[in-house]
Amino acid sequence: MKAKQIIKAAFAAVVLTVVGTQTVSAKSWRVNNNSTKKANFVDINAAMASEEVVAGDTLYLDPGSVLASEQKISKAVTVIGTGYFLQNGMVAATINNRVRITAEGTKLNGVYVNGEVWIEANNITLERCKINCRVYAYNGTRYGLTVLQCFINNPNYENSIEGQFRNATIKNNIIISSYANYTYSTAIFNVHDSEIANNYLAVNNTRYNREVLYHVTNSQIYNNIIRNAKDPNLIFANSDAVNNNSIYNNVITAAKDTYTNLTDIVYLGSADMSSVFAPGISDAAYRLKEDSPAKGAGFGGADCGPYGGATPYVESGLPLYHPYIKKAIVAGKSVNGVVDVELNIKMQNE
Repeated sequence: MKAKQIIKAAFAAVVLTVVGTQTVSAKSWRVNNNSTKKANFVDINAAMASEEVVAGDTLYLDPGSVLASEQKISKAVTVIGTGYFLQNGMVAATINNRVRITAEGTKLNGVYVNGEVWIEANNITLERCKINCRVYAYNGTRYGLTVLQCFINNPNYENSIEGQFRNATIKNNIIISSYANYTYSTAIFNVHDSEIANNYLAVNNTRYNREVLYHVTNSQIYNNIIRNAKDPNLIFANSDAVNNNSIYNNVITAAKDTYTNLTDIVYLGSADMSSVFAPGISDAAYRLKEDSPAKGAGFGGADCGPYGGATPYVESGLPLYHPYIKKAIVAGKSVNGVVDVELNIKMQNE
């Protein structure tokens, strides 16, 4: 057995231990499209079709599982993935299609979605998820959405969070619209009566201009770092204080005093973020430099951006109270058919 296979198997064993120690009041189920792994279900759709799976249960996506078809969550379950941008031999579980959520109270944690997430119910939570497309309020107004500590990079549609969302909480995320077609794009579009705080919000479309936040009303917008690549001045449209928003303590790429009715704004005057973020890869590239203008620029002296505030972004989207391999040492050869493996396994407790 190769080193990566050994580590992957060990991680799966740890996941099984966690599944096996759940309380009897709610059941836990494994999901894996590889039938040889003997999981409970081959995908989420199969779990939803089972009478044994009920609201309040938890579905664990096995490391290495790849769900190719659209997944529809029609019961109020919690779906827990493995995170993303994984290291040390850890393997992600991936949904390579749209996820449709029709059950109120559904939660996704540490799930990697290589497609859209359609929100068709109220009080949905997306936490520590990676979404390579948009979060979309499908076919109506949706209330109580929580998007927390997520990495959303949308190259496929105009807007990264889009639709009629009300009473949403959008905090400590990295939300980027990288759509490069001949059309406008925004990071957040059509969100109202909500809290938008401690995010990195960016539009990287360099062909057409549109503001990063578009048609956002009656909301608190604070402690964010906001970038527009095409025109640094275009940050808010139908989303400023005139629209009953409370906007304060943000770091924005606009030139000084572009927005005269906002409070405690740090103006960068350029889309260049080299003075703001320390060098890094993947989600670590959004940590602040020691002398960053976003340091202490937030309300009450907090840092602006996803790693600031009371619920800072967690690299790789590792689910809370979920074990992960911090370090793995695999012997170079076997002795009497036995390969020594030393694992340093930690629990994600923040």
